[in-house]
Amino acid sequence: MAKKTYTLVDIFKNYERDHLSTHKHHLEKDLFLDIAKTFFKELSKLIIEEGYEYELPSRMGRVYIKKFKPSNPKKNIDFNLTRELYGEWNKNNPNDKKKIYHKNLHSSGWSSRWYWNKKSCVVTNKSFYRFKAVRSNTRATSSAIKYKNTIENYAS
Repeated sequence: MAKKTYTLVDIFKNYERDHLSTHKHHLEKDLFLDIAKTFFKELSKLIIEEGYEYELPSRMGRVYIKKFKPSNPKKNIDFNLTRELYGEWNKNNPNDKKKIYHKNLHSSGWSSRWYWNKKSCVVTNKSFYRFKAVRSNTRATSSAIKYKNTIENYAS
């Protein structure tokens, strides 16, 4: 069974169904998408830079960034540095490959991930739903931690 992902266009279709074009609060598609994109960019920036916990509407839970100490730091291979230092060695010795691991020294060993807390969520079968932040948000989180040390703002 294929995963179904929902986009802003799907949200607009639902909005259009609820707000007919004759309704006084109806927005055109382009304006609706611009407003939604701006809102989500600003919300993401607030969550990443200040550690804000966003309470989703309709009792859908909270979204925030959670920091944690990795249980097995040997899982996080620094592929770029490994390739630079041991590229030729690893090509010539496939049975004895050397690896370099991330130490997260810039964040005192902490790591982070986007988290959807579903404790207050009132959706049936909520365990089947998941939240995955888009790549641009995970990259922005990574660079904010590395260069601005925002890891201290996040919940643990």
